[in-house]
Amino acid sequence: MSALFLRCAFAETSALAALDRGTLPDYEQWRRRLYLLEHRHVAGQPDHLLKDYRDSRLPVVGLGATHGFGTIALDVLLQLAARYLERCAGRVVVRAPMFQDWHQMITHLSPLAIQVAFRVEEGRAPQDPAALIEWLQDEIGETALLAPADPTLEHLIESEGLHELHMHLNGSTEVDVIWQDALRHPDRYAGHLRTGLSQEIVADLYEGLEAGLDSYLIGGRLRAARRIRYMLAENLAEVERGGKDRLGLGATLNAARADLSDGALERSDESAVAEQNCRPKSSTVLKNAHPFLILAPWVSTTTPPIVLEAAFLFRVLSALRAGTLGEASGLALFHSLAVQQQVIALTVQQLSQFGFDQFQKFTMTEMRSKLESESYAPRLRQLTLHPDYRLIRHLEGRFAPKNTDADNKALIAKIIRGAMQFRGMKPPRNNFDILNRNVPNCLLGSPGRFGRPDFELSLVAHFIKGKDFADPESGLFRGQRQKLQRQAQALEASWRTSPAIRDLLQGVDAAANELHNPPEIFAATFRRMRRVGIPHATYHAGEDFAKLKAARLARQGR
Repeated sequence: MSALFLRCAFAETSALAALDRGTLPDYEQWRRRLYLLEHRHVAGQPDHLLKDYRDSRLPVVGLGATHGFGTIALDVLLQLAARYLERCAGRVVVRAPMFQDWHQMITHLSPLAIQVAFRVEEGRAPQDPAALIEWLQDEIGETALLAPADPTLEHLIESEGLHELHMHLNGSTEVDVIWQDALRHPDRYAGHLRTGLSQEIVADLYEGLEAGLDSYLIGGRLRAARRIRYMLAENLAEVERGGKDRLGLGATLNAARADLSDGALERSDESAVAEQNCRPKSSTVLKNAHPFLILAPWVSTTTPPIVLEAAFLFRVLSALRAGTLGEASGLALFHSLAVQQQVIALTVQQLSQFGFDQFQKFTMTEMRSKLESESYAPRLRQLTLHPDYRLIRHLEGRFAPKNTDADNKALIAKIIRGAMQFRGMKPPRNNFDILNRNVPNCLLGSPGRFGRPDFELSLVAHFIKGKDFADPESGLFRGQRQKLQRQAQALEASWRTSPAIRDLLQGVDAAANELHNPPEIFAATFRRMRRVGIPHATYHAGEDFAKLKAARLARQGR
């Protein structure tokens, strides 16, 4: 893989642990541990080859006050941008031969940061702040995900549109959006993580990433990253007004402490921070605002968070590249990207993780739950791509049915409301008015203000396989059968009493880990849905093949 060492530059946990304590990591130790990280995943390569590869990308030259960490963030992002991205027909795209490699690499790093670095290096962006926001909004839209330039595929998209036939409406939010939400509400976010961490397989995921990692440490690191970003923005604003770069190493390291709240930080060691003349005052003033508002307080509140983040990264990377910000600012950026990398590692399945058991850990971390409980409209804009959302013609959205009719209706009403907002329509205020009339034609193939004129939405209810804790020994799965029965009764009531649900709900499915339930316990549920009138059914099978293997071995007499 051509991104060796660059892809894990922010993943070495001892460096982040040192910053948690307010101390500078050891740069040579960091480089040595990066080698060990990659050595685990790159088989058949001698030491000298891997170390030469590392040294060519992360050299030990020009170490300053931050012992190398002041420049590494900018260097890594610029190298990755040059390796993977190009501009074709006016758009930033992934180089076609590198597309598979790119998909693997962005399981480790933010694609937004890399494409912003590309735009910094190419030098096309306008210098005026208002023009920069407008330009980035046109360039990026509401998704950081990129594709290669493929004229044949683009013609197909433009003329016919794509049919997405299996999209989980929950669990699809991209990591750059999740990162912004986590920074806005670090304590509330950590609270959701604690819910997920109560499950053993999620605890496995945390421990595999870093010994002793838990939701409290993640929350502390998020608070530290937020205030460091505020400090970075304050310092850059001062520099852009003609002042001096006043962000010092001591202030940055003090703000990086994960064990301190914002208020405790301002009360601790005030003389040392004041000596740097750059106290993190905005950490308690702005609270949930994006740090770019320090640089441009006039920015509209309707600007997508991903565009605000792109503008913030653009200004910081441009200043670091031009030398108007010093090494302490580079260290601040390194810290932010290292914390973000942990959010990514807990949100996106890594290449080293195989099988449904390991995939399912990511469905239970609660990394997306806070954000995705709020609205579906941003997800639909993300899924259908920028700028005019013409990618998808038919979207089959999948959701997990609830235990009561009321909960089903609340969820489906939220999906319909988000879809109407995506199409540019104002939805009714209350769920009753949404559900007790037919779905608007703009969700069934007729034009709306946004998206393809022939856009269609349909829904499929995922009945979830799960371990039977109520009846773990008998093998009859009585508890799981009862749960499925409750959900089927509730979904039948929703179908019979809501015209909107009958318009959209096209099928049912049995999803999740096939090691937990045999197929036969879903038979009664599927028969009931067929009698109700729901027209289609599918069944997830073959992800792990355990039962198929057992049957084959039994036939062979083993």
